[in-house]
Amino acid sequence: MEVLLRTASTLARACSETAQRIEVRAVARITVSQRAALIERLERLSDETYAHMQDVTELHWARAEIRRLIGEANQQKVHPLLVERDTLNTVEKFISEQLEQMQAVSRRRRLYGDTGSLPVAHNFEEVNSALVVVQQRLDTVTHGDVPDYVEVVALSPDQVTLLQDRLSALRRRRAALSDELAAANLNARITLPSSVLATLRKHKIIE
Repeated sequence: MEVLLRTASTLARACSETAQRIEVRAVARITVSQRAALIERLERLSDETYAHMQDVTELHWARAEIRRLIGEANQQKVHPLLVERDTLNTVEKFISEQLEQMQAVSRRRRLYGDTGSLPVAHNFEEVNSALVVVQQRLDTVTHGDVPDYVEVVALSPDQVTLLQDRLSALRRRRAALSDELAAANLNARITLPSSVLATLRKHKIIE
């Protein structure tokens, strides 16, 4: 019998709930009025208790088997999608953080103008001009430490554009992946073994 994963989850939960409803007592009362049929009462008591314990045990094993099958189905169909989504999120975060740092420099330059406290744009003319200024300082300053370098935004504008396009592609893939995950959860099926089916039918969990 094939069932959808969501149906299988419902059946596993039903096994647990049914097991909880079965009353098993380690100690029972036998009244004086039952003394006349004491042997029969003791036999019935032990048989009923043992049967109830068997039922609870079977239900727990049926639940475990259903959950194992769900896990295997998830491993085959859903788990690879979850791994891809996790990777997409990690890569997106990394690229976004790097781009944000580089774009923050450009925003500050537009707001405050050219300032030596900010990295220079990835542009030959700007870097060369900044290095000329550094050289002039090295030549004229006679005391204190003068930096002999300039900080430069590491990527060219074209590379930034490429990364922005890549980021957009990652986000489109993640959106599509959400649909694939939903479909996998809705459409994936497992086959219930005959032993599990027998337990489910015995306790009227299924017809």
